[in-house]
Amino acid sequence: MSTSDVRFYDVAMSVDGSATVFCFTPARVPLDELLGENDPVASTDDPVPTPNGPCPVCPFLQQKLDAAREAAYWRAMHRNATQREAKLKRRVAELEAKLRLREQQLFGRKTETSPSAQPQPTGTSNAPDCTRRPRGQQRGQPGHGRRDYSHLPADFQDAQLTGDDACCPQCKQPFGPIGGTQNTTVLEIDVRAHRRVVRRHRYRPTCECGVVPQVLTAPPPPRLIPKSMLGVSIWVEVLLDKYQFYRPTYRLLDDPAVMDWTCRWAP
Repeated sequence: MSTSDVRFYDVAMSVDGSATVFCFTPARVPLDELLGENDPVASTDDPVPTPNGPCPVCPFLQQKLDAAREAAYWRAMHRNATQREAKLKRRVAELEAKLRLREQQLFGRKTETSPSAQPQPTGTSNAPDCTRRPRGQQRGQPGHGRRDYSHLPADFQDAQLTGDDACCPQCKQPFGPIGGTQNTTVLEIDVRAHRRVVRRHRYRPTCECGVVPQVLTAPPPPRLIPKSMLGVSIWVEVLLDKYQFYRPTYRLLDDPAVMDWTCRWAP
């Protein structure tokens, strides 16, 4: 069978679904003719025009090539995005670990032995102990009492009943002294901190009317806060120093010439 008897068939599908069958017989061409050595057309300076448009043998070849290039491009973009996402996830995990460490250092327990680290006896659960005593002053326990300011110099004053307060309101008989005083301590500042001890004298009625109680005591000195040991002069000094002179309060407390009594405030 010679080459002239060989037939080649090619089927091309169009967009509308129709098929085109190409039938041709191959021709034997010498190599030098293919290279254009003996072709008078190839020796000219004018180049051979390149046909534009789809391939007549396979019109869908260009579409397949474009689809393959686009698929390779998006596969590469997806691979890069996946690697970038994994890197960001590792970074987020590292930052969350650092944040947990800082929160533990800032808000965690400060003692070395925590309830979770202590060994628990077998048979007990991890539930919190409801019988644990709360912190702070316990109910029924004696308090610490007031602070002692006996180290400060004292300025004694006498508070006595005078006028109508020193006699019975009904029969006008004067009260008689019974001895002893009820002392009230007020902290004041007069160039230097000192104690102003007001000795409130006590009295008893000398009549038998029964209108007044058996023991009367002179009234305590006026104070800004009832039952407080801080006198008015201290509050005036603190407020003026704070809001007029704009000096921090800790500097006022550290001033030995004015507030030397503050060193004994701790119980």
